[in-house]
Parts: sequence; C-alpha cells; structure tokens
Amino acid sequence: KMLRFVHPVRLFWPKTRCFDYLYRDAEMLLRNYPVQATICLYEDSSSDEDSDE
Repeated sequence: KMLRFVHPVRLFWPKTRCFDYLYRDAEMLLRNYPVQATICLYEDSSSDEDSDE
C-alpha cells in the first residue's frame, strides 16, 4: 500500500539543534525521504527550560 502525502511536506527541526554539523544529518534525512520535503525550523521551548538548569 502506497503512503499518501499532502504537499507541501514539511519536516520540523528545532532551532536549538540548528548547528552546522547537523545540516549533514538533515541532508541525509531529506535524501532518504520518499517525497520532496522542506525542513522548517521551530522554536523549541522545552529545551530552553533544560538550558536554565
């Protein structure tokens, strides 16, 4: 059974993990994803709480 995707497909990536070395991981993720997709950055409020500790 084929999976159906609603375009545009967006993969959400937390801004707090947006480092140069992670772009390689993101590129590999997009290359192996079965449809064309865009990585969208979002504010990761839960990690802000962790950094205060």
